[in-house]
Amino acid sequence: MKHNMYPLKALLPMLLAFGLMTSCLKEEQDTFVLPSIHIEKPVNDGGSGSGGSGGGTNPGGGDSGTNTGNPYADSTGHINDTIVPPGLRDSIDDHFDYNEGTNPPNVSGMYVMSIRKMIYHSVQGNTDVNLSDYYFGIIRQNDRYYFVSRGTGGLEYSQAGVSGSGNDFSVCFLVNGKGDDDMSPDAWYKASVVLSGTIEDAGVRNCQYVFTMLEKYDPCGIFMPVGTYYICRDADGLAERRAWF
Repeated sequence: MKHNMYPLKALLPMLLAFGLMTSCLKEEQDTFVLPSIHIEKPVNDGGSGSGGSGGGTNPGGGDSGTNTGNPYADSTGHINDTIVPPGLRDSIDDHFDYNEGTNPPNVSGMYVMSIRKMIYHSVQGNTDVNLSDYYFGIIRQNDRYYFVSRGTGGLEYSQAGVSGSGNDFSVCFLVNGKGDDDMSPDAWYKASVVLSGTIEDAGVRNCQYVFTMLEKYDPCGIFMPVGTYYICRDADGLAERRAWF
């Protein structure tokens, strides 16, 4: 399954200006592969197994205590270097709010960002690009959180960590993807996503996310460069709750 974090057609002229296309691609091609989420469905395994140290007393449940269930944060709720490379933290902080802490609210639910807008790209700077609606959910199972999104092939899942305090939270996870079978079948990448906001009855207020490219094997230069990132937010400031996708 593939899910593009943003559509090809809307951003192609801008990305062409970045000079990301290379001679590896045929001259007549007018599109290329962008990073996509490809993640596993959670298994009802009682909280142990391949997902790592997902157990904990308060992984986003809104209870008192330490959020030991976040695999991407330390004991103080500070999001770690696995998600936010040290060299990028200051730059991202200028444009994005990380809500850290050990007592996040209960953020379980289904939501939609409509209209989704890309507001910043670390290569181009400030942007104002409207993208397709983005459907996502945050679910809790066996004392773990999972991030779920609606992709072209159906629902896609990833184990996630939740930090925050009060009604403010950040949910973070890693994504892995690969190149298109026709264009660059051996290419792959690893990226991180952090989605932040303030939970309320109507949905997620001030909903925004940052997508950061961490690693890649990309002989044809079809992915965004390592160490670059982009930020999207909900245009009207609220990602509304949905009953389901």
